[in-house]
Formats: sequence, structure tokens, C-alpha cells
Amino acid sequence: MQTQNAGLKVSLLTPNEVSALLRVSPQTLAKWRVDGEGPTFLKVGFRVFYDAAVVADWLASRGRRSTSDVEAA
Repeated sequence: MQTQNAGLKVSLLTPNEVSALLRVSPQTLAKWRVDGEGPTFLKVGFRVFYDAAVVADWLASRGRRSTSDVEAA
């Protein structure tokens, strides 16, 4: 789903779409939301959405060059 407001273009993904993209279960994605892990999300009423650009940035930030690399805080 794409929305456009005042020149702002946002592509929203559902939790099912993000879990398929990341190849994790919807339950894992839900646990990440509770624990404050994973990509940031948006709440609209009771519904949860993810901005596709935020998911892409989060995924890119997960890259490592070796197993000894530590996650930046």
C-alpha cells in the first residue's frame, strides 16, 4: 500500500509481508515488537504497519564482515 501526502511517499507493509521478506515467522516479528528489536513499526489503531524504507535500512544495518563483529549500540 502506498500513500502520498504533501510530497511524502510512504510504502507500508503488513507484518505478514515483512515476515515473508525477512523469512521469519509472524510470531518472531511480534516478539521483536514486544522486545523492542527488529525494524521500527507504525500503529494505526489496532493495526501494525512497517515502512518499507525503514525495513530496508534496518536489514542493511544487520550486515557483518565476520563473526567477531559486534552490533553497534
